[in-house]
Amino acid sequence: MVERVHADELLIERSGAYQDALRRAVLELGIWISPKIYVVRPHLVPFAVRDGSARSKANKEKQELWGTPNAQGFFRDDNSLVKNWVKSLDIEGPNLIYRGRRIGNGFVACHVWRGVEGDQHLHGDPLLNSFVPNLVWLPSELARLSDRTGGYVQRVLQVLARRIYGAVPIPPELTKYVHDSWVRLPSPAEPPEVEDAALHYFAYDAKAMRRQDASLRSVFDGIALVRDGDAPQKVYSKRYGLGLAELDRSTLDALLDFLRPYLGPGGG
Repeated sequence: MVERVHADELLIERSGAYQDALRRAVLELGIWISPKIYVVRPHLVPFAVRDGSARSKANKEKQELWGTPNAQGFFRDDNSLVKNWVKSLDIEGPNLIYRGRRIGNGFVACHVWRGVEGDQHLHGDPLLNSFVPNLVWLPSELARLSDRTGGYVQRVLQVLARRIYGAVPIPPELTKYVHDSWVRLPSPAEPPEVEDAALHYFAYDAKAMRRQDASLRSVFDGIALVRDGDAPQKVYSKRYGLGLAELDRSTLDALLDFLRPYLGPGGG
């Protein structure tokens, strides 16, 4: 069997200017989520997990299953919910091409930690799929290099994620979830040296946050209605609401218990 060569493998072996160029590209072109957002919403869409097989082109049955719940009741997504979350947010940072604008085509929402060798992708875990430190938006060409587990670009991103978010205080009701998320994310075995630099962020926007809070509350209330015997036609999507109705009450109770802390003090 003929093995394929990956560009990142060459860049790892060739130190110096190659890695310097990659590191500078990550620092100057990556867009992170503002720590001000992380404080109040450390998981952007806590009711969803990433499952590429939900799309018809990616499963054997050729069925469109996006939005159906998995066995635990989590919304099966293909990264659409995460990508859409930031579309209404302005970008802040030093690059004049970015500053004050919103994200358009050519960028990829990347998971900073994809997994370790032999494990399933970590974004199948609801505590990691939309965990803010696990997300960065990169131009598509650079994003491809971030996909390689243990690769140089991925390790740079992991160092930056811990630097940006590691010491940010979290509300008490979400502290355990954030702790449990971080412990699932291993530090790189060989962390690269990454200089301090001004980075780019999706800026906090109070109106956008209120919309997101209302959306999450709507999902929570819809799950509760299904749990209590009602069967609304739509819980975020029609497919999700109908799928939830097929799950047993104990599963829906567990899902509601998981989501309740994200509703703020007092829960739902």
